[in-house]
Amino acid sequence: MTGKYVDENTFAGSQYFDLSGKKFPDQFQLEIYIYNVTLIAENVKNQNISIWGQWKFSIPIQVNKEDVTMYEVNEWNEGYSIDEVIVTPIITTIKTTHPDIYRDNFNYDVLVYGDENGAEELTMQGFYDETKGVFKVSTKDIATDLYIYVIDESRMSKKKTDTDFREELEQRAIVRKVIHL
Repeated sequence: MTGKYVDENTFAGSQYFDLSGKKFPDQFQLEIYIYNVTLIAENVKNQNISIWGQWKFSIPIQVNKEDVTMYEVNEWNEGYSIDEVIVTPIITTIKTTHPDIYRDNFNYDVLVYGDENGAEELTMQGFYDETKGVFKVSTKDIATDLYIYVIDESRMSKKKTDTDFREELEQRAIVRKVIHL
């Protein structure tokens, strides 16, 4: 699959877009080209089926900034922080800061829970560099409250699968914050 971003400056790319420092546009046409669709078999005895063809989708994109809510958190402890939470109708993003991982040996992690499934950890994607982290969860899993915990895994005695892990998490999290959406 390839993607193409087109505006008055016309820029084309593949799966990843590089705006070269430009602000992401509020309105554009997203073009998607698909050359193969694979239907995954339901069990081992069946085989996957590939359908070859050429499909082109042209989707008008309009940013709706009214559906985006930003929470400045700035909750700090021991050099760790929950900086900001950005809530959109699809994805909720949590931005954090932590001590330089290349200088300090620690097991930094961010765990996120919603009020819908209180025992189920929601983080679906995360990445971090030397001192910043970005973690994403599906907004549909949060009804009214978002629980965010920054931890050093070496301080935890329980596993995430233990029934009383959340209780220990409340006690041992370096930084914790509840966001009421």
